[in-house]
Amino acid sequence: MVDFYYISQKIVNASFKKLSLFSYSCKVYPGFWASKNDKTEFSDCIVFDFSDQRMVHIGDQLFFLYAILSLSKIKKVYIVNNGYVAPFWSKLNLLISEDQINFSFDLIVPSYSFSSISNCQLKNSHNCKTIFFYDFNDNTIQEPLGKHIYSFFSDMYGLDNNFAIEDYEISLPPISHLGIGCKYVVFNETINSGFFRKFFLNTDVFSSYLKKFKQKGFKIVLIGSDQDLISKNNNFIDFDLRGKLSLIEIFSLFSSSQCAYYLGYDNAFMHIACYSDKSSIILFRGRFSKSSRELHYRSINVALCRGDNMQKIKYIK
Repeated sequence: MVDFYYISQKIVNASFKKLSLFSYSCKVYPGFWASKNDKTEFSDCIVFDFSDQRMVHIGDQLFFLYAILSLSKIKKVYIVNNGYVAPFWSKLNLLISEDQINFSFDLIVPSYSFSSISNCQLKNSHNCKTIFFYDFNDNTIQEPLGKHIYSFFSDMYGLDNNFAIEDYEISLPPISHLGIGCKYVVFNETINSGFFRKFFLNTDVFSSYLKKFKQKGFKIVLIGSDQDLISKNNNFIDFDLRGKLSLIEIFSLFSSSQCAYYLGYDNAFMHIACYSDKSSIILFRGRFSKSSRELHYRSINVALCRGDNMQKIKYIK
């Protein structure tokens, strides 16, 4: 189903940036802006506003993972979210509700928030010292997005510049209760953001890859929402875990030594595979402009890749 709310907000956001540069022109870093009126008085507390889950998708939140985990070692960091990702942030002791924020803070929000009515209470609060708006459709970004975001906060808040992925591991729960017990491939064939671009792709290729994996003895584990539909690949599925896993359990699923590959679209699961240092076979939905496609290849799609392991992603031609 096409999310017309998402599409309309993207159009409003793009139009806003073109028509209202006089109030949105203080670019402080590639992909990050600040209001002209801000005095950049940094607080000891940082609040990430991920409350609009229809706009700030799972992958959008995970882009910040390395920076958030690092910042939480030197500052108080909180996440505002009430969607599917909320229990994940809660497990990391970072979740907070808006009515609990009665202290000074810096606010990190998506750029469309500048022109929308969402979370005016946070943006207009006298406790809000500085607001940073982000929009990563910025062709000046050159490195994997997770590292780029980390670098921004390093410059702003003085993080340790020695970026070592091992410093940002998450304590994951066991998944032995799932009963998989053998080598497997994680599969998902659902996409929401940019849904219409699927019509330009040959989705039949998934079947051929699943057949090859089965011939090699791998089990196929299907993940996603319980509302996701599956088309012609039911006969390949060994474990249907749609709607049965929390986000942190999905991290465990990918991090297991039994997990061999991820097969699917360029979605949040691809980013989790990158975080887990697992190989992915991706049907990339693409972008309409060459510059935007190149940005995704070098930065966004590889946002959570470890070190130089961008070759972990193989694209289906």
